[in-house]
Amino acid sequence: MLSLADAFSFDELTAFFNRIARELPATSKSPRWAVAYKFPAEQRTTQVLDITVNVGRTGALLEKNLIEDAADLYYLTKEDLLEVEHFADKAVENLLNAIQRSKSRPLSRLLFGLGIRHVGAHMAEVLAKYFPSMQELKRTSYDQLLEIIEIGPKIAESVVSFFKQGRNLKVLDKLEKVGLRMEEVARAEASQKLNGLSFVLTGALTTFTREQAEEKIKEFGGRCFLQREQKDRLCSCRRNPR
Repeated sequence: MLSLADAFSFDELTAFFNRIARELPATSKSPRWAVAYKFPAEQRTTQVLDITVNVGRTGALLEKNLIEDAADLYYLTKEDLLEVEHFADKAVENLLNAIQRSKSRPLSRLLFGLGIRHVGAHMAEVLAKYFPSMQELKRTSYDQLLEIIEIGPKIAESVVSFFKQGRNLKVLDKLEKVGLRMEEVARAEASQKLNGLSFVLTGALTTFTREQAEEKIKEFGGRCFLQREQKDRLCSCRRNPR
């Protein structure tokens, strides 16, 4: 006899609490108004035909072992990269320019890029808001982190643990020496007219890049999501919606 999952080809069930969703709390990743139940994963034997090595968010992998950590990306030279297979002059130039531009990114982007366990893009913004310099974040305690409403025990423990590890401190020191921004730039307090509202941006925007539009929404207190899930979210569509 076929199971429900076999008959309809799905791997999880999600229960939504529609009527009381607004009354239930939520962390940045885990809403309390929805619970997912996953079926055990199927296992099969297969054969690996090829492996392609790419640079991950934390700079963990690069062909020819040119780097050992994220900071080493900033010490790469044109000559180093030209030794990598399939890397031509233009590709090398584009990569080096992108690496240089990343030095001026906000502190929250650096925190996200460090790959701290349980710290995604939104949580990195929360940390940068309450601890506007890397030095402050290094010195913060588990209890201080728990005072922030969006931070729970797992995130607090992960952040404190990250800044206690010598290897991570060494990487941060290397990043600071090459000129990465270690402090959040102070800006005038904007109106919070979008506070409590969430947005999903789709399609090509005419006057802003998607990143610029998201920054503006956040500046006025709103939040951005990848897909629409709740009734109170606003969807902004422009040309070529996806």
